[in-house]
Formats: sequence, C-alpha cells, structure tokens
Amino acid sequence: MMHAPGPTAEACLTVLVTGGAGSENGATVMDVIEAARRETNAPISVRVEGRRPGDPAVLVANCEFARRVLGWSPKHSGLATIVQDAWRWERSRAASSGA
Repeated sequence: MMHAPGPTAEACLTVLVTGGAGSENGATVMDVIEAARRETNAPISVRVEGRRPGDPAVLVANCEFARRVLGWSPKHSGLATIVQDAWRWERSRAASSGA
C-alpha cells in the first residue's frame, strides 16, 4: 500500500479512478506515480507498505458492458495521455476555485 499526500496525489487518484478504470490496460500504482512525476515535474513522496488483507493483487477494468450497452469505449488508453488529461483537469479545477 502506498500513501502519497497532496494535490499531485489527487491527480494520481483521478487517473486510477477515471482513466485506468475503463482502459482495460493495467498499470501499477508505481507506474501511475512515475507518470505523474514526469508530467507534473513534482516530487511525489510515497511510503511503501505491504498489501492489506483482502487487497487484490491485480485489478484491470473491463469496459465491455459500457461498450455494448452505451456504445462507449475509452478514448485514451495510454497512461501518459491519461495522466496528462488528469493533470490538466486538476490544474483547471484548482484555478477556477482560486486554490
């Protein structure tokens, strides 16, 4: 388990929850953190801990249901593109809230 505090970590979570959730391409937490470090040019501190009981070893979302029922498919499946989009969104959200 990793803990990465701060707004850059929020962007990482956005990637994990939004971009990675329907891409059908797996990425490790460290893959996402490294991609976020590259995109943001910000240091992201992490604390690596053991997996908690019940945590799955791997999660890769299948978007077949959304594809079949809604006609939806992911526009971006590359991690770099997903992180760039998430970071752009995070910056615009912070700018509009005055943070």
